[in-house]
Amino acid sequence: MPRDERPSPSEPVAATAPGESGWSAQTLMNAFGKKLPWWLRKMGVQDNEIEDAFQDVFIEVLNEQNKIPADNKSAQEELIRLASRVACRRKRAAQRNERHVSDVETHDPTNREEWIAARMLWAEAI
Repeated sequence: MPRDERPSPSEPVAATAPGESGWSAQTLMNAFGKKLPWWLRKMGVQDNEIEDAFQDVFIEVLNEQNKIPADNKSAQEELIRLASRVACRRKRAAQRNERHVSDVETHDPTNREEWIAARMLWAEAI
């Protein structure tokens, strides 16, 4: 799906067969899978992480497959809830990584005095 293409509300959504109590993970992903990358982007997932987030959502669907309601609207809402959970986890992880990287003190490798001081600290530590 192109990046800016928004899913059409008139797209057909696969309904469950009569007598089924809910959705299988595969049926749910077949029905709503085309919309999922757009939802993830809307929730703030970076383009380079969409594929990984999609897989994470699929794993969540597999884990919670028995909790997904049978009707289309409720199933879509549940999938959006699971996608939101994945997106929030990814945002928090990115913030933690960013904080950790910014806490690390960087030194200029061309500065001889800093290099000598760092080398002396390293030698003392061993």
